[in-house]
Amino acid sequence: MKRIVTELKVTMINNSVWYVDPKVLYSGGVPETVSSYFGNQIKGSRGPMIRANAASDFTGEEQWLNPALIVSVKPTYGDAPES
Repeated sequence: MKRIVTELKVTMINNSVWYVDPKVLYSGGVPETVSSYFGNQIKGSRGPMIRANAASDFTGEEQWLNPALIVSVKPTYGDAPES
């Protein structure tokens, strides 16, 4: 079974924790690695901000993050749903 990113936990410079929807890695029909996605965000080639949520199930506060202030990104992997 294929493994995919199921959660992206982002820690900011102020120690706040946010969650980025892992679907951003699979937009445009071409899967992108975690390091490539965030690297491009930091360089500004994907846009200036990242949409994030305070809850891992995306029911919490939504906020736009400055990618230059990210300290760490922790991806969680799981099995892809069967099609």
